[in-house]
Amino acid sequence: MNNDTATYNVIADVGVGYGRSLKKLNDRFNPNKLIAIDIDPEMIEATKKEVEIAQLHNVDYVCCSSSMINLEDNSVDMLLCHQTFHHLIYQEQAISEFFRILKPGGVLLFAESTKRYIHSFIIKLLFRHPMKVQKTASEYLALVRDAGLMYLMIKYLIPFYGGVGKISP
Repeated sequence: MNNDTATYNVIADVGVGYGRSLKKLNDRFNPNKLIAIDIDPEMIEATKKEVEIAQLHNVDYVCCSSSMINLEDNSVDMLLCHQTFHHLIYQEQAISEFFRILKPGGVLLFAESTKRYIHSFIIKLLFRHPMKVQKTASEYLALVRDAGLMYLMIKYLIPFYGGVGKISP
């Protein structure tokens, strides 16, 4: 990501939700195509509304599970998975799918909450997550590595409940 001349013609957002990342991805990387992926048809519809407001004309929509992505092998230059993975039950299958659809040399942008945070009292009180599949940061890194993906840069954000975080290398 330090190479400003790198191009990412096809960018997928897995677990796109309301689609608010798409304009940011489009503005930053100027891809030929953005692919909005979500298992929930209502989120795909919400994303379409966001895309219309943002006046993006390069978005495809795929309604599918992240553990069975309806895309060809080696078809994506960059894949964003932001705060989605802790909702997934079939995490090993999903990360294998990411590897399958990423082109050789493709980039995975992966941001995730870890087990300690998801298991905290306030998060358990306010949200429902599949608790048995939650992982520590080290376990997520092992999952990525074991799928065949190589990581070059890792940053941890250590949250504090007051809303302030600390980034460590």
